[in-house]
Amino acid sequence: RLENSSVANLDVYPNPSRGKINILFNSDTESVNEISISNYLGKEVYFKQFNNLSNSNYSTVDLTDKAKGIYLIRIKTDNEVINSKMTIQ
Repeated sequence: RLENSSVANLDVYPNPSRGKINILFNSDTESVNEISISNYLGKEVYFKQFNNLSNSNYSTVDLTDKAKGIYLIRIKTDNEVINSKMTIQ
């Protein structure tokens, strides 16, 4: 992990999940611009773009209708792209 990377500011919970997850990004210097979630085959199953930057640092995602497995979360901030994994049980 890079010392100045925003990965330290990212919290995806609960992980593993039954489908409802919370994405929290804590940073005073940058905001989340978009969140996309893909299944392990690369098919995008969720996408949200934020226009109101003041409210963009917290999001709840409901994936209860998706299959169990590993999902890839891609978060685009003002300065970087952060990748994370989560499991739906």
